[in-house]
Amino acid sequence: MRLNIAVVPHNGSGPEVTTQSIKVLNAIALEFDHQILFKIADLNDEDSSLKKGIELCKSSDAILASNDSFLQSKTLRAQLNVYASSTIVKSYQSLTVNSPLKKEVISGTNILFFNELNLSNELNEKHTSKNNNYAFDSNENTRQEIELVAKKAFKAALTRGKKVTLINKSSSSQVSALWSEVAGHLSLQYPEIKFDITNLENAVTQLLLTPNLFDIVLTERVISNVLIQQSSVLTGSIGLHSTSYIGQKQSLFFPTIHNHLNDTDYKNPNPLASILSAAMLLEHFGLYSESEMVKTAVNRSLELNITTPDLNSTYNNITTNKVGDFIADFIMNPHDSNANFKNIHLGQSTII
Repeated sequence: MRLNIAVVPHNGSGPEVTTQSIKVLNAIALEFDHQILFKIADLNDEDSSLKKGIELCKSSDAILASNDSFLQSKTLRAQLNVYASSTIVKSYQSLTVNSPLKKEVISGTNILFFNELNLSNELNEKHTSKNNNYAFDSNENTRQEIELVAKKAFKAALTRGKKVTLINKSSSSQVSALWSEVAGHLSLQYPEIKFDITNLENAVTQLLLTPNLFDIVLTERVISNVLIQQSSVLTGSIGLHSTSYIGQKQSLFFPTIHNHLNDTDYKNPNPLASILSAAMLLEHFGLYSESEMVKTAVNRSLELNITTPDLNSTYNNITTNKVGDFIADFIMNPHDSNANFKNIHLGQSTII
């Protein structure tokens, strides 16, 4: 397969983490005989280079980024036609000790969250009285918006655990009622998928007590953001969450962590979430074996403590670049990981 990928590294540690993702994707291309071409899109300026960057993104097959901050521009988001978001929350055995929850509770957790990306909600009426004693805002969704993201959720469930859970805000919410109606009607087209509906209060409780009850979670954006943040206790670190923004033509893939932290001066940032977002990119194009190879390599890096200091209590000299080297090397030499570990730990790379 031939893919043209626009890369938006942004500022701070962005270039460093996206470099590791590119390194890993190049290893996949070599191992599986694909051609993946990368072009850097400069979206930091307000002049002609910004326009060129936007055009580059629009002409690419997909966008690999260090975060979604450049999409704060409503005009750009509208041009890319992003309409849904998905985020992976997965537990790793080697990190269960980092969680305040019991190992047997979180082991095997693998949840894919889907929500809509509704531009109109940012434009709706918002009001605060002059004396600050009264505040008002509104939220809305259309049937079409819900159908688009719900279809993505049900189709994804076919390749996973064949279960979709809709989480509603409250029984009195008209928006939640519309979500229930649309998703419930759509579920009839997928008889092999188990579909259920629960409220937010119950979902929060079950997410902490029995997270393995969830496979695909479908919900409104505000609810999804809260649950994803809460889910960091299931993985032992939010540094492993990756997200995709799904568009009509191009989709955007980025590490969720850099959407929430100020990482401008962060030394040796964790590249694993960025690399896992590259795995999401591969799945987006139906390259499931390639994606699984990336995930296996990430898991191996965690098992061998080839991770940056935020996840590593054994070694303090594993840099961002060394993590990327190991994962790329594992993809091309999966049976030689212990030797690779020694080389990388000594500061030597076996990457050719």
